[in-house]
Amino acid sequence: MSKTRIYTIFYSKEKGKDGWPFSDLDPEERKGYLLSRLKESCPDIEFVGGDIVSDLADLELAGLKDEDAILLYFLTTTQWGKMPLYLQAENLISSFKKCPTLLVSDIYGGDAPLLDLYSWAKKKDLSVLPVSSSSFCDLKKGLHLIDTLHKIKGKHILNIGESKESLDQSHWWRRGGDINGYLQALKETFGIEVVTIDSSKLNGYYEAADIDQSKKLAQKWIDNSLKVVEPTEEEIVRSARIYYAIKQAMEDCDADAVTIDCLTLFSENKLPAYPCLAFSQLNDDGSTGVCEADMNGTVTQLVLRYLTGRPGFISDPVIDTSTNQIIYAHCVAPTRPFENISSPYLIRSHVEDGKGASIQVILPLNEMVTTVKFNVLERKMAIHQGRTIGNVDEERACRTKLVVETNAKKILENYGYPLFGWHRVTVYGDFRDDLKDLAKLIGFEIVEEDRD
Repeated sequence: MSKTRIYTIFYSKEKGKDGWPFSDLDPEERKGYLLSRLKESCPDIEFVGGDIVSDLADLELAGLKDEDAILLYFLTTTQWGKMPLYLQAENLISSFKKCPTLLVSDIYGGDAPLLDLYSWAKKKDLSVLPVSSSSFCDLKKGLHLIDTLHKIKGKHILNIGESKESLDQSHWWRRGGDINGYLQALKETFGIEVVTIDSSKLNGYYEAADIDQSKKLAQKWIDNSLKVVEPTEEEIVRSARIYYAIKQAMEDCDADAVTIDCLTLFSENKLPAYPCLAFSQLNDDGSTGVCEADMNGTVTQLVLRYLTGRPGFISDPVIDTSTNQIIYAHCVAPTRPFENISSPYLIRSHVEDGKGASIQVILPLNEMVTTVKFNVLERKMAIHQGRTIGNVDEERACRTKLVVETNAKKILENYGYPLFGWHRVTVYGDFRDDLKDLAKLIGFEIVEEDRD
């Protein structure tokens, strides 16, 4: 994989001119120190450019090509006698629109220019993230977001299904019957492309899957489970075969994530097994498998994987205002939700029809979780948080049911069903600020469902 490339600019008054941090600051010396620190701290990122400018109007960025972002580092206050910074930057609007941009203040020096330019950039709806902190770690977080976007760029999502228009919320990304607008927006925003095959092709992979290998995997799932409740061993072997079928299809399509129109295809006898166990295994493997051909959900889970290094958990949330809880329910969940954790699980039938094989995972408690969903076409992101406090074990609703204490009434009031559908994707950890910053860099409106 190619390195992330960031075009780097340092803004400074001339040496000997009055202003913060002091008149005799040597901008070359300060640039050398900061650039060296950037390169040492982020060896996977290539910092190109490095010019020092005292007037942004003199800066030419028209030649930007392969850069993933712009880093504008403010070392000093604006030189006296120069035009206001927002006027200097008017010629850079097209460049700022082309590339996500980090505005960074070398504090006690570049504070006023950062505030000046960031206020202007917000009014222009530019994809800009400010960093004003004495901790270098905060700048590294911003750089990690750029690196995440770079690593996602060029990835393929395998979509398995006939891609018919559907009224189901999972399929709203293709409402109207013409998905080209969505696919174009997905490519422009994240650089992700979708490869679609029909169920008959997946079934061909299924028929070619090695039976003995599938039986071994099925036995491993059985041996590692707390209990097999409804499914037969034969059903679990079919789930293992579809796992290998999906893996081969992903390999042949160079796909980094997969989603299947599983409910429809299984009900129409076009799938030999539900992919619930297969998706759980894929997510444990470090890949991304998502239910119901929910493309926005798949994009969300893929982004979370690269941002956090952890698998997401797509679900149908159940809001209980009497207990101030939300219950994330689905028949798929990872058994390794974060590092060095292996969650116990039961092998169950799929809940809606009592058929096939799915998984009921007993997920970790007393952990912060972040729940999010992108709407790529509308350029919006929904987000809320809570703390895990239980796992529900009852026959109603999907098999895995993770209980989270949160601001349930506020989420109920703010739940953007028409924009984001029912599904949300939950990841273990506190990633609210990271995701909000990522949304700023890609120009997405942020909807905090648990806040005013």
